Amino acid sequence: MPAGILYQTALGKYHSSERTQGDSYLETQKDKHYKMSGLILEDRAVIRAMESEEQGIFIPVKEGQTATEALASLAEMGKLKTIIEEKICNMADSLCDGKIGAVPTVKNTSSPCSYCEYRVVCGFEEGDEVMTAVKLHRNEVLKEVERYGN
Repeated sequence: MPAGILYQTALGKYHSSERTQGDSYLETQKDKHYKMSGLILEDRAVIRAMESEEQGIFIPVKEGQTATEALASLAEMGKLKTIIEEKICNMADSLCDGKIGAVPTVKNTSSPCSYCEYRVVCGFEEGDEVMTAVKLHRNEVLKEVERYGN
């Protein structure tokens, strides 16, 4: 049974502080960096197992929260799993068919090549196809889940 779908950035972050702010300030900043985003099964036992104090330090749910974008029912989790599996299978089929073109994802107006270590070898040129990163809100995702289930 799924407990959640959580994401955490893999990039390290450095935090600086004034001497007067002390270690507790740095600890708080570090904890903010390690807070995950995503969905958690709407089950108090699962939430307590992920963060026993349920303070919302590392997971996107706090004690007593019932209406939050971070909670999903078991049925919603099941439908999401089905959609994700299908997308992964489609990606694998594309790879097996030799479809491995450079189609970078852009988040803003800057060129995706400006930060990529492989820009010299990938063959991407300005004007080629790109994917645009889109942030969907919970309601938009659930609409897609419901549409998929019909």
